[in-house]
Amino acid sequence: MKRSSPAGDAALHPRFSETVRATLRLQWLHIALSSLWNGAGLWRVANGEAPLGPSASWLVLLLALGAGAVMTWGVQKNHRGYAIASAAMALALLAPIVGALVLDATRWPSPWWRWGGSMRNGVGLAANLRGLQHWYRHCHPRPNVPLG
Repeated sequence: MKRSSPAGDAALHPRFSETVRATLRLQWLHIALSSLWNGAGLWRVANGEAPLGPSASWLVLLLALGAGAVMTWGVQKNHRGYAIASAAMALALLAPIVGALVLDATRWPSPWWRWGGSMRNGVGLAANLRGLQHWYRHCHPRPNVPLG
C-alpha cells in the first residue's frame, strides 16, 4: 500500500483552525447580533419599554459572549472545548426558535422582531451545527478524504 507524503496529508487534512475559520466567524456574527439584541432589550426595559422579544437578560448576553470566547480558545487550544461550546449554544438556541413559533405574538413589538429574531437564531443554530460537523470530521478523519 502506498503511503502519502506529509505534504499530501496536510493538503487533505488542514489544521482545524483553517477548516473552521468561516464557521467561527458566522458563530461570532450571531453572538454579536444576539448581544446587540439583548443589550437593546435591556436598554428598553431600563427606559420602561418592552424588550425586543419575550425577554432581555444580562445572563444570556454574558453566556453568549462566554461561549464565543470558549469557541475561539477551543479552535486553537482545545478542540473538545470548541465542540462543547458549540453544542451548548446550539441547544440554547432551540428555546427562542421554538418560542417564536408557539408564544403569543404580543410578546414582540412587531412581527418583524419576532421573525427576524427567529431567523437570526436559525442562522446561529446552523453555524453551531456546522461547527460540530467540522469538529467531528476533524477528530474522525477518513483516510484520503478531504475535509471541508
